[in-house]
Amino acid sequence: MPVFIFEAAVTKVKSEEAGRVAERMVLHFASLTGYDLLDPDDEPLSPDDYIRYSYKYDQEEYDDLGFPVDDHRAKDDDEEEDVLPLEFVYDRRFPSRFLPIDRRGRFDLLNPDLGPEGVPFVEGDMVFPEKPSPPGGEGAGVGEEGGRKLVSQERLLWPPHPDTGLPFVPFVIHSSAKKIRPLLEKAIRTWENRTCITFKEIPLEDEDDLHGYSDSQQRLRGPFLVFVRSSGCWSYVGRQYWRRWGQRLSIGRGCTKLGTVLHEIGHALGLLHEQSRSDRDEHVKILWENIILGKQKNFRVWKDSRFDGVPYDYSSVMHYGSYFFSQGGQPTILPRNPFHQPLLGQRDGFSFRDTAAVNSIYGCVKRWEASCGAATPKCENGGYIFRNCRCLCPPGTAGPTCAAVVGDYYPQLKCGGNVTSSQTISSPGHPRPFPANTWCMWWARAPRPCQRVRLVVDAFHLLRGVGGVCHWDMFEVRLRDPLEAGGAYCGADLSPGQELISEGRDMFIVFRGKYGYIGNRRIHFLQGVSRRC
Repeated sequence: MPVFIFEAAVTKVKSEEAGRVAERMVLHFASLTGYDLLDPDDEPLSPDDYIRYSYKYDQEEYDDLGFPVDDHRAKDDDEEEDVLPLEFVYDRRFPSRFLPIDRRGRFDLLNPDLGPEGVPFVEGDMVFPEKPSPPGGEGAGVGEEGGRKLVSQERLLWPPHPDTGLPFVPFVIHSSAKKIRPLLEKAIRTWENRTCITFKEIPLEDEDDLHGYSDSQQRLRGPFLVFVRSSGCWSYVGRQYWRRWGQRLSIGRGCTKLGTVLHEIGHALGLLHEQSRSDRDEHVKILWENIILGKQKNFRVWKDSRFDGVPYDYSSVMHYGSYFFSQGGQPTILPRNPFHQPLLGQRDGFSFRDTAAVNSIYGCVKRWEASCGAATPKCENGGYIFRNCRCLCPPGTAGPTCAAVVGDYYPQLKCGGNVTSSQTISSPGHPRPFPANTWCMWWARAPRPCQRVRLVVDAFHLLRGVGGVCHWDMFEVRLRDPLEAGGAYCGADLSPGQELISEGRDMFIVFRGKYGYIGNRRIHFLQGVSRRC
């Protein structure tokens, strides 16, 4: 089994700048690997040594992937030729050692440039017809001041059912999406369980004629959702009230994670992307230089969208990931607190604030308060009354009224932290392989502003990148600013004896382990005794 040792020790050295005393971190990052496809003893591979294979298949098949992956996987005969959600790369010398490039849920990689009706996608997965104009007027309010992530036009919200008085969304599951019906139904139930919005599947005599429907009383005519399996993950934003037919919502191949479906239904309910709200620059930094040319408009803010006092949320299911629309594998969005980077773009499910916003905008909270009457408690710290007449409390709060603050809203980082004193840092599960999708982050700070952090590499080896991008394991060192992209290293990018020196007193280090099957890591950090500068 591969074993990795990652050691760092701090001693005193003289700074090249004005002879100042500095901190020195000696990094030993060695591989005892004997068989993996990226053996450091082998000669560097040329581009011709890599072969890319693309396979298209159902999500269930993807979830069952093992390692090594068989290089004779069969494709479904009925699969469409529109989306390649997964790509495998392997070394010619080790044809059984496939490495999957995971694009699940990444609409920035999966979606075409043009959406339905030939209209370009807005921010990668949102569809706004040419008429009427998107919220904020002409130009979709891009670059203007805005609010939260909900459209401002009340007509774009789904109206109440005449019988129940609750927001009502009729829908159809097209035959193209029959294989993912259980997933769609689960996502719909999740929305219903967390909000007062109701969904109802409606019958159609001809599913290809999506130009209207009515119930037995002929009282419900108007737009409805049509779940299809088309190219990529996308949706119209809000209820297309001027239509009298279905509005499509695509959950294509590569999009079948619950959070991705919740995200697209969120757009259909009127949700915009979290990082588009007007106060986003107080919470995240956009790294414009790392964005693919021509895609910068996807990172501007919206005008006149609803806010409703719900705080910004890194963990929102509507938030871009750190590497969306990235060129060269560099981050495009970093949170002002860099330790929260792993939260961006999560697609596991709703955040508390996602449903808090929807329940406020759609009037759910007011309905629940009215139905509870005198028994309604006064919720604090962002909590609100739920249908059971009890306060629904945000993470980090507790008690009948959410009055007790017992922690932070965001989960704590599981690996890493601030490096200010002598300590030993190990990868999760050491000496066993680290778990898949591991994130470790360390913020090393020299004791005095005049000091620098020096990192000296003893040995370094990780899975190699492809095309200059570290798709799997990645070791990033930010030398200038924790909120600026640093050098990303993998394979044998760092050589023994190579030195990395911070430009200020801070060095921010990020380790991301994708699959966790290549080895273990251990870090030793020994803090030297501070001297006067």
